Parts: sequence; C-alpha cells; structure tokens
Amino acid sequence: MSCHNERTLRGNLSLEGFTLDSADETGAISEMMIQKLRADMMPPPGARRPSDDSLLDLVESLEAHMHDAAAAYLNAAAEISRLAVGDVSATASETQYRIPRWVSQTERVDGAPFGTRGGTSVVHNFPADGQDLERLLSVPTVHSSSTRAMSMRAAKKCDRVQATERAIEQQKYEQAHND
Repeated sequence: MSCHNERTLRGNLSLEGFTLDSADETGAISEMMIQKLRADMMPPPGARRPSDDSLLDLVESLEAHMHDAAAAYLNAAAEISRLAVGDVSATASETQYRIPRWVSQTERVDGAPFGTRGGTSVVHNFPADGQDLERLLSVPTVHSSSTRAMSMRAAKKCDRVQATERAIEQQKYEQAHND
C-alpha cells in the first residue's frame, strides 16, 4: 500500500494492519472509508485506482461487515435489556414479614446493622420486573404507650452500657500504645 501507510501517512491515516475482519474495531475509520469510497474520493481522482467493480466489492463488504457488527451489538444490548427488565409475564406478588409480639424489640436482631434495635432482618429476592413494589415490608407498630416507654428506657440503658464499654476499650488501647 503506497498511500495510507506508516511512512507517508497521507491524510494523517495509516491503513497498515487494517483488515475487513477487524473493521468494526476501528469503526470511525471504516465509516470514513465507506463515505469516501461511495463519493469516489478514495483513491483520489488522478491516482492509480482499482477497477470500479473492485472498489464496489470493497465498499459493499465494509458496509456488510459494519452492519453485521452493529446487528450483533444491538442483539447483545437487547438481551442485556431483557435481563435487566426481567420477565414481563411474571405475576405480581406480595410478602409480609410479621414480628411476633413476644420477640424483644429492645435488642439488636441478627443480620441487622450494628447500633440498631428491634425490627427484623430478612433476605428477600425482589421481582426482576420492577413493578408492584409499593408494599414490600409490613412495618410493625408498638402496641401501646407503656410498651413504647419500656422500649425507650431499655434502649437508653443499652446505649449507656455500650458507651461505658467503648470508653473502657479506648482507655485500654491508649494505655497499651502509650507505653
């Protein structure tokens, strides 16, 4: 190739190493080649040119390859979208998680974030279609003002105990690292 090589870089372009099989990897160059070939600008007028049939075969092959690559991309994107949206024929469902009244609401529940008390911790697989998710959890209510007051007292006491334990641990750490 005497025109678009590494040495001459005509049009600031090298086509050394360019193959039809890898045309989709250099899409901008391939599209530019298609436009210039279709407009009879490549090779430029006055330059040595392959036959018109050869140039037509080249441009049609480039277009077909780019079309196939675009179709493969769109098919992959459609599959990814289908997986992201989920099964549109799935029926709506609802699940309630109830906390029995006798379960303590003053202590941390296994699986819940540290520093929290009461409630519940569940593992739930949400529907993939993203619809009908308005009512996910049934939030328990405290049944009476006396239960609420007792829960608050227990929570405050727990906070004081944890604060004291943290202070003791901090003192132990400082003594160990100051010596």
